[in-house]
Amino acid sequence: MIQDIIHLLIKLRGKLTKPSVIIPMGKQFVASRGHIAELIQKTSKDQHLLTMGSIDVKDKMNFRSAQMLCDERVSSLLRSNVAGSEGTATYLDMMRELTNAFLDPQMQPLERIMLVWKWTFFLRFLRKFIENHDGYSLLHNFITANAYTCIEINAHGLIQIIRNLRDLEQHELFLPWLFSSQTCEESLRRFRSQTSTYGSVVNFSILEITHRVRRTDFLAESFNNLKDVMKFPQSQKLYKLSSEPKTITAFLPEDFEIEQTVNLAFKAAKTLCVTLGLVKKTADIPLSSLKRVRVNEVLHDVPNDEVYDEELLDDENEKNGEEENEELSCLHDEENDVSEDLLIVSTGQLKLKTFQNNLPLSPSSPFVLVQDGSGEVRLIKKTTLVWLLNSGDTSMSSDRIHRVRGNTVSHRLVTQPSGALHKEKKLMVGDWCAFTSEDNTVAVGRILAFSYLFGSTWKNQEYSALSAPVEPPKNVQARGIGCLCTWFKIVKNGKLQSTSMDVHGYYNIDKYICSLPRPDIVGKDLFLRCSLKDIEKLKAKK
Repeated sequence: MIQDIIHLLIKLRGKLTKPSVIIPMGKQFVASRGHIAELIQKTSKDQHLLTMGSIDVKDKMNFRSAQMLCDERVSSLLRSNVAGSEGTATYLDMMRELTNAFLDPQMQPLERIMLVWKWTFFLRFLRKFIENHDGYSLLHNFITANAYTCIEINAHGLIQIIRNLRDLEQHELFLPWLFSSQTCEESLRRFRSQTSTYGSVVNFSILEITHRVRRTDFLAESFNNLKDVMKFPQSQKLYKLSSEPKTITAFLPEDFEIEQTVNLAFKAAKTLCVTLGLVKKTADIPLSSLKRVRVNEVLHDVPNDEVYDEELLDDENEKNGEEENEELSCLHDEENDVSEDLLIVSTGQLKLKTFQNNLPLSPSSPFVLVQDGSGEVRLIKKTTLVWLLNSGDTSMSSDRIHRVRGNTVSHRLVTQPSGALHKEKKLMVGDWCAFTSEDNTVAVGRILAFSYLFGSTWKNQEYSALSAPVEPPKNVQARGIGCLCTWFKIVKNGKLQSTSMDVHGYYNIDKYICSLPRPDIVGKDLFLRCSLKDIEKLKAKK
């Protein structure tokens, strides 16, 4: 039994993008959407293909957005451009590799086992780390129980399927990329395309599907057999089949090979946890010491005020989003066109797919000439240029859904001034600030997220905006505002050294002293462009 990897990826994205959530990745790192927001602000859009809408928690069922978010280039850019983002990059690596282990048709069975079990063991380590710290809870600081159970089931199910097919000598039936809901969505998309213009048929009976199957097969076969001599613009995306072999699997592995791979996955997970600080390097942790997931078959109702997030509301959210998912799966064609154009081919400052310069240009032509930062003039699509210059925050779904749920203006980040010390009335995610620490010394923090400090329920403490006032209301109903930061201490010559935290939490914004210019990056080190004495003077005035 394999759980749908598409919905699993969406659940993992939802947890990461949820406001005010802290996912600890050891004592130094956290996984936070604030790192991604800063990356979107600091680097050009053609490098990561993301917008602020990519981390919008309201867009729960956008699989394409989740795919782009966990792309390998995003993790690489985070590690090289955003200090202290190792936890977020690791979380995105987990999303990507858990997905590729099932959806990549070119991967060998042992590679799939390696990836799935590596992250299964990693989550067991992380779960144990959270359970051993009183300041954390599995409900608020871990992925949802639904997602965690799915990962465990998929890890065991993958091995079981391999063993069963191997024993039956039916190696050719090992097709894990067909274990997801997208296969069914593609078929339904083809059936829906056969309805009349402006037709609103979304669901079909079995009889109606059987009436359309023959025609669908005929159209698909015609397109693929005649695509070299005829053009089928409307059918290109619906019936396009890959010319590459779907699998390179020769034989399914034996039990001893599977066992060796699982042991290697455990070692890889432990090495990663040591790097993040989840476990000590000298710790001797046997594989059997990690708790396995328990599936509780006894169902009972829990009042809504006892839980606020996806833990018990996943099913309800999925029901509410099913109609959206059907629309999103087939109405992102324009966005997919642009993404295909933005191939990672380095051409100076911009990484855009270029076309032959001898193509005819006219006001009605779909192409335009642009000059990038290196001075090279290249021919690109107009849609690509518009996408590059547009924030893209409102491309959440189709026009029909927009009529039901209007667009919301997303919060935008403002670049922090690079001058001397200064005080702001509002703090933004990504700002570098000085705070008064608990021992009355100066602590440097880069803001990742905000949260209300008080509230009757956890949901009431959520703070979704990417900015917060330095002086929040002080009336009776005031909830206070806290900042989640990556913390640094100032050492010799203004060098910033990352500080470990026993428990990551929200620090009261009242402790704010001043905003700092962005540190200089020298190699892998960060250096302040101001002196500690100047900060202490402002602290004394406060």
